[in-house]
Amino acid sequence: MPRWSRVVSSGIGAAAIAIVAAGLLPGCGEQDLYEVPDSPYRIIARVPLPSAAEDVAVLGNHAYIAGGEAGLHVVDISDPHNPILMETFDTKKFAESIKVASTPRIDGGVVDIAFVVEGTEGITTYDVTDPDSTISFQQGTTAVDGNGLFIEVPPNPSEPYVVYLAENWKGMRIFESDPTIPGLLRYNGVFTSTRGYAKSISVANGWAYVADDEMGVAVVDVRVRTLGVVKTVSAEDTPGKALGIQVVLPEGSTSGYAYVADGPTGLVVMKVNAGDKPVTTSILRLPAVVRSIVVRDGTAFLAAQDGGLMIVDVRDPVNPVLIGMVPTPYATGVGVATSGAVVVSDRTDGLIVLGGPGPFEDDTPPARIGDLVAAGIDSTTIRLSWRAPGDDLYNGIAESYDIRYATAAISDANWPEATQAQGEPAPAPGGAAQSFDVLGLAPGTTYYFAVKTTDDSGNESGISNIASATTPSGNVPPSLSLGSVSPAFGEPGSTTFVFEVTYTDGDGDTPSEAVVSISGEAHAMTLRSGEPRTGAIYRYETTLDLGSYEHLFRFSDGHNPAVETPVAAGPFVGQSFQMGSPANEVGRDPDEVLHTVVMTREVEFSDHEVTQDEYQTVMGINPSRFVGSGRPVENVTWYDAIAYCNARSILEGKTPAYAVEGLDVAWNRDADGWRLPTEAEWERACRAGTTSAFSSGGIFETACLDSLGNPDPSLDAVGWYCGNSPTETQNVKGKQPNDAGLYDMHGNVWEWCWDWYDSLTPDVALDPSGPETGIQRVRRGGSWYHYARVCRSASRDAYFPNSKDDVLGFRVVRTLIR
Repeated sequence: MPRWSRVVSSGIGAAAIAIVAAGLLPGCGEQDLYEVPDSPYRIIARVPLPSAAEDVAVLGNHAYIAGGEAGLHVVDISDPHNPILMETFDTKKFAESIKVASTPRIDGGVVDIAFVVEGTEGITTYDVTDPDSTISFQQGTTAVDGNGLFIEVPPNPSEPYVVYLAENWKGMRIFESDPTIPGLLRYNGVFTSTRGYAKSISVANGWAYVADDEMGVAVVDVRVRTLGVVKTVSAEDTPGKALGIQVVLPEGSTSGYAYVADGPTGLVVMKVNAGDKPVTTSILRLPAVVRSIVVRDGTAFLAAQDGGLMIVDVRDPVNPVLIGMVPTPYATGVGVATSGAVVVSDRTDGLIVLGGPGPFEDDTPPARIGDLVAAGIDSTTIRLSWRAPGDDLYNGIAESYDIRYATAAISDANWPEATQAQGEPAPAPGGAAQSFDVLGLAPGTTYYFAVKTTDDSGNESGISNIASATTPSGNVPPSLSLGSVSPAFGEPGSTTFVFEVTYTDGDGDTPSEAVVSISGEAHAMTLRSGEPRTGAIYRYETTLDLGSYEHLFRFSDGHNPAVETPVAAGPFVGQSFQMGSPANEVGRDPDEVLHTVVMTREVEFSDHEVTQDEYQTVMGINPSRFVGSGRPVENVTWYDAIAYCNARSILEGKTPAYAVEGLDVAWNRDADGWRLPTEAEWERACRAGTTSAFSSGGIFETACLDSLGNPDPSLDAVGWYCGNSPTETQNVKGKQPNDAGLYDMHGNVWEWCWDWYDSLTPDVALDPSGPETGIQRVRRGGSWYHYARVCRSASRDAYFPNSKDDVLGFRVVRTLIR
């Protein structure tokens, strides 16, 4: 039977009364504690933070702290005795939970991402690849009351990473990465109730184990991530409130243990096996309310909000033993570094760093290489190329490669019989491009290649994809590599674009043809450096007119058919501008993400909003509330504006820009007819080369009138708004135009744009026109009824396309087709 003892320790605080840990099931061990055991870990450093620390995660040599009101803190712990606060990044809302992972890019690179739970913003993501220069991906997800996260990064870089969110309202939601934008999470509507309040998640072998403070541990089938298929299949209650969880399974096994931070109870250990109902094997009662847990090398570290850090030996899960406690004022989270450092987030003391017995075991292998490519270079040589994996999946630098080849396809079964290449290169940092020449092969023979990667702890990746190539016989065909154009974007007539490619010929033949074809027009390239046998670099430089281009390189050695690279997009030649607003602009909203936009179309803008007279002439009706032939038409839906564009185009003998079928509208981008501007086209036209809040200058008053009853002077000069026309619209062209000769870009009436409304990203955008689908369309410019801040050049708003209002009209543009 379990025995209870009581002990008081002045070092733990009033909440720490004594404890005995005892198994409550047959066969469980028990532990009587008459004094607090000496901790194998001790505090070696503290980092005060500018806000309460709510959670912590570790990646490599850096700790990332969810800092509540202050956002995201990044601390360098490469020297655990001297940690350095590198950066504090202000997140959108209250940062309350965090996980960090190295994730693969579609282009083969690697990006480190911090995933932060921020209340109603859901999960926000931040690029922390450069730990002292955090960049927001400017995205949030669906969520109501999010809690803990689990990030599942696949060993195959071609697959999406998966984010599991424990949420009070929905139980568990699942998000998947977008392959084109590393930090963008797609929500496919997949969730399942856990029948209580989900607090934390651990996922293993297709099963999610959810710490639920009412149900204990709920087991969810996530082998197929589809709504209805993902569902809770079993659960096992705990004595307290399950707040944190980590599942540990031996490699290749579906059976292991779940370690649960069970609030006021302490540590609960459960036997788990796939979807079976978990079985409680032991309970270790602890002297505080534990809320977070990390298990590493047979040791469980539990953060307790009223006791600090609890350290438990769980090498025998049936008989866990408390081996130490490190008091802190209010521990909220815990993380461990492979170096052996343990970090604790504490609401009062910030980040606390502890040292202990030494480094933890490295049990994470490098990622599997999935992009191995082979190409014959000469009659005895084949060149392999790939992107380097990391040391731990995609993070860090691995130790060595094992490159093997055979004349038959390679698999795990015949891997030992394949020939190992000699002189393999050392791995580069995760995501870096690498190549290697396999020498001494037989001419005219097909070979198959595969690679395994090993880290410095002996962990080995899975076998790579199988690549094959045939060594040439006779005169060797040349090859082309590293084709590029720089810069990718530029201004018409002034930017010099440099096209380069490396030509390699195993026989040393100089090229009889060396051209770059730019949108079908061939241009001779000249030798820049090198020689054909080892790689000769050829270059062509030019300026280009406005437009979007594509290019390919074509070379011939005079003996074999010409070789060409695949057609590649770029360069893109256009007028670029900064869309969005800087962080210090008065009155800005978070959706005005500042980024570069390149426009390659030449667009003619109407210099005024469509008037009631113009609308009446084309459509035969005037739906406006404020009647006046020279006033802008209003009370029109987005669909009404589309219909006007097409009808006016037909009247003027132009090709309609839109094909309309019910509520489905398709834009013919090669048409010369009238249309609505894209959001980017609108803002560029509005700004007319300016970067201030208004095209006429900065903003002085965010609402209607200042304290003296005066309108904003910048806006008053160019637009009608609540400060100078608070009851109705005005005739168009009643204020000064902007530098492009356009009137009423600020105020009078909102103007419909083509785009579906969506979040913006900081990435360079080329001729953006919004997402393919959505719920609301963009409107721009503000109106007679709205505050000054709403009339700024960068201000964005969304409106249902089938809705109308007396503050909403439109302006037309057309693409100049040459």
